Amino acid sequence: MEVIRLEHQIDDAIKIILDGIKAFNRSHLGVKGIQIVIGVLDDDGQIKGGAIAYALKEMLIVDLMWLPDEIRGQGIGRRVIKELENQGRNHNCHFITLDTFTFQSPGFYQKLGFYEYGRVPKYMLGHDRIYYKKEL
Repeated sequence: MEVIRLEHQIDDAIKIILDGIKAFNRSHLGVKGIQIVIGVLDDDGQIKGGAIAYALKEMLIVDLMWLPDEIRGQGIGRRVIKELENQGRNHNCHFITLDTFTFQSPGFYQKLGFYEYGRVPKYMLGHDRIYYKKEL
């Protein structure tokens, strides 16, 4: 076996790795996660941002959420979280979990009822990584 940094076939490698870990996890957890993608569309129907999450048994795991600067502070992020919560309830999730960094507006999640259940100080370049959870 050779172990190298790939310069080509990156998409193939990503698919093999993701499919492999998902199958491994499913063999231990007995369930397959359901991917949920929430999009934020402008008036022309163009995607401007949104969130990617997975419903897995009783939990909704928010993997990524991003909004461009020009639409922040308008309540759109709150609407994205509310839609994630609705989707979680629709999939019989009892809680929603996510993680963020201290430079990514942790107060935003606290205002929406999330509570901190873990923190790794100075995780990256002096910024803490914070883990949040909210009951649905």
